[in-house]
Amino acid sequence: MELSEKGEFLLGIIRIGIVETSAMRILTREMQKFTAQYPHVHFEIYSADSDDLKRSMDENKLDLAILLEPVESAKYDKTSIPAKDRRGLVVRKADFPSDRKEMPFSEVVATPLILPRRFIVLEEISSWLKVSDKDLKVTAYHNLPSNALDLVSSGMGALLCVEGSFTNRSKSGLRFVPITPERVSGHVAVKKKNRPIAKAAAIFWETLCALDSAETADEVLKKLGGRRTKSAGL
Repeated sequence: MELSEKGEFLLGIIRIGIVETSAMRILTREMQKFTAQYPHVHFEIYSADSDDLKRSMDENKLDLAILLEPVESAKYDKTSIPAKDRRGLVVRKADFPSDRKEMPFSEVVATPLILPRRFIVLEEISSWLKVSDKDLKVTAYHNLPSNALDLVSSGMGALLCVEGSFTNRSKSGLRFVPITPERVSGHVAVKKKNRPIAKAAAIFWETLCALDSAETADEVLKKLGGRRTKSAGL
């Protein structure tokens, strides 16, 4: 649906994709604040891994996306999102002593693993562990961790993921164990370079860019040459 501004109301849908991590909590907070100011703007949320989200961006199916690093982003404008997630393994509680708080790389290499399918992530994991991905004991690959949790419960292996992927959808009988030395992944919000987006999406993009400042959505709108929204409920 094409976004439009009619009278003093900002109308339409912002199409935004996001990975299944702790970044969703930040996005939810910003969406709540935005819709409180602009109640006639709605969001369409699409969940996928970073590769699928980039593909949807390229096909103009999304206005914005929040991706998990590492990510190739040369084709996009990007801004950091203040969400950091530790990497670790989701294991069955029965298989891992309750007093163990972390797992060293040497044990990760010897563990049957369920890994993300993204090549850039597999390269990074191999670099950490100092082994070829061909030498890892991989039982399955996935594009979203939610379904992979059932594989862990069945005993197929341990899921290597970021902590936010598990805490978002924790499952009985499983636990997250950080790997050591610690590895942390960040997030970026992106939009396609040199492709205009509708005003509501542009305002929300600038709001994401201003997460570390005191700038409000109204201030962003003023910079973009718009007017403050009025509605019967305000």
